[in-house]
Amino acid sequence: MASQFTRRTPAPVRHSAWLFDLALAFITVVGVVTGIEAAGDHEPMWQAPIPFGVLLGALLLFRRRWPMTVLILSIGAIFVYNFLTRSKVHGWIWPASAAYFSAACTPRVRWVAVIGAAQIIYAAADLWWELQRTTVSRSAIPHPSAGSSATPVPPGCT
Repeated sequence: MASQFTRRTPAPVRHSAWLFDLALAFITVVGVVTGIEAAGDHEPMWQAPIPFGVLLGALLLFRRRWPMTVLILSIGAIFVYNFLTRSKVHGWIWPASAAYFSAACTPRVRWVAVIGAAQIIYAAADLWWELQRTTVSRSAIPHPSAGSSATPVPPGCT
């Protein structure tokens, strides 16, 4: 006679998976906030980097149940963060790398590849636009040796 009870994974395995997800979320929060600050962002910590890191870390707590949703929401958070802060030194892909890995472990690998390619194309286009914008704005500033400079040059330092 077959048993009517379904087999469940043992409790230590279930708890270790939850603890691993919690540790991954914590590492993501610390890594994102540290990466943003190391890149030289001069915004107040509580204004953008910490809430952004906490959001990405909190999303990773749901990566086993809804991996594609976590990936899409992580990418959306990256777009919103980069749009609101307008500082492009933080990267487009690495904050969502754990979400990409989780989504790639599902049967929807092709969708993950398409989403990743679209994000990389957009990031490259945005970087090109940012480089064009900063090149034009820097070329409008005259070089100090091109004419009179506002700062006096000490004698012997020409």
